Amino acid sequence: LLKGYKKIHKFMEVLDYFSNKQWSFGNSRLNSLVEKLDPRDKELYFCDIKKLVWDEYFKTYLSGIRVYLIKDPLETLPVARIKWR
Repeated sequence: LLKGYKKIHKFMEVLDYFSNKQWSFGNSRLNSLVEKLDPRDKELYFCDIKKLVWDEYFKTYLSGIRVYLIKDPLETLPVARIKWR
């Protein structure tokens, strides 16, 4: 239990800076670049956020958090799902 708490606490410390600040990002350069791409390149380099499949994106995002931030391999996921039901 203590090991799990320490992981969660460390995870919260890492994300605190990014989640509790106000951020503003512009994308005018990206839009300008995308306008210059030919149709074939637009298919190769996905740049249209309107076409993003959000459910799929978040599954990938959460898997990355689990593996790279929490250092918990995906092989432990089935056991974790059973444990937390």
